[in-house]
Amino acid sequence: MSTKRVLVVEDEDNIRALIRDFLGLYKDIDVISSSLGAEALERIEDTEMDLTIIDISLPDVNGMDLFEDMQRRKPNFTEHIIFMSGYEPDAKMLDFFDEVECTFLQKPFHLSEFREVVDSMWPSKAF
Repeated sequence: MSTKRVLVVEDEDNIRALIRDFLGLYKDIDVISSSLGAEALERIEDTEMDLTIIDISLPDVNGMDLFEDMQRRKPNFTEHIIFMSGYEPDAKMLDFFDEVECTFLQKPFHLSEFREVVDSMWPSKAF
């Protein structure tokens, strides 16, 4: 069984810790986290991610712009993508989510909702 790598890009410490701890319940998942977009770009330089979770509103960059920058630098940096935001998505965001074929989670979300999304990606990793 191979270890899956997950990058969590979230500026709110409590949410980042909650996601990291929750993913720690899964088998063979290595969680890498960052609170800033610039830091996240460094994290993908030498590492492929199986899942990347990005908050839309980061202090230094919009999450959609960060994703596009990541793809420009390293086109296949991640297998799955989840965007999350405390704001209601507007038409531009919804079009973007459709274009990149990602999952969007509206914050606050229940861990059961988050678990359902992760389990659908890796059924063999479920706890």
